[in-house]
Amino acid sequence: MVIYLLVTYIWSMIFNGLFIWHVVHSKRKEEPWSRPMLVLNIFFSLLWILPLLWCIAILIALSSGGGLVSM
Repeated sequence: MVIYLLVTYIWSMIFNGLFIWHVVHSKRKEEPWSRPMLVLNIFFSLLWILPLLWCIAILIALSSGGGLVSM
């Protein structure tokens, strides 16, 4: 799980960097982003945020006496 989060975090940072570079160096000022880059940026951001939230939810459930786990 840690390796998965690390790899997706690195991919997310790479695509965020590419997206920011694309916006800054765009020649068209009226629409400085491209749709595929925006979709990839959102996709890789969600890839590491969702499992992280799931891990936090499991840790909260276990630390509160395991009420959700024992059901």
